[in-house]
Amino acid sequence: MASIIKANQLQDFGGNSIITSDGAGNVTPNASGIKSTPNFYAYQTTATSLPNNANTKVTFDTEVMDSNNAFSSSRFTVPSGQAGKYFFHFSVEVNANANGSVFYPILFVNGASNTNGVRSRRDHPGSGSEIAGFNQSAFYDASVGDYFEIYFYQNCGSTKNTNNSSQGTFFFGYKMIGA
Repeated sequence: MASIIKANQLQDFGGNSIITSDGAGNVTPNASGIKSTPNFYAYQTTATSLPNNANTKVTFDTEVMDSNNAFSSSRFTVPSGQAGKYFFHFSVEVNANANGSVFYPILFVNGASNTNGVRSRRDHPGSGSEIAGFNQSAFYDASVGDYFEIYFYQNCGSTKNTNNSSQGTFFFGYKMIGA
């Protein structure tokens, strides 16, 4: 035999609201331990110029969400009290019309290229005015104050530009639940 418990709020012993419901089946998690926060998503509306043979910071000038106001100047910084494991995903589209050139996005952590292997090298065989997308995902055990930025490297012999597109050049991340 099944039992039914009806409640619009679940509290801990201290009277803190853990979960609430609006009575229509919409549940809101209130405890930070059961939310994927902080989280952010930003994309690019103005192209970034990528000089030849250099690591260049990619700009993300449009925020779609930023739960803790931790994303600013194309950089996510882990806020106070939010250390933990994070998932990041980023994509950069580039006009990659150069045979045999090397292109790759790089996750920079605290101002330096990440040494945890979050870097994907790709020799580009294409030609013509081809748009190529380069993306990467990463898990990172972050401390308060750590900051994350996306850089891009290319060596096609001339300056290239990113393709400013909400579907092509973007950066998002969130703190993992229970990790």
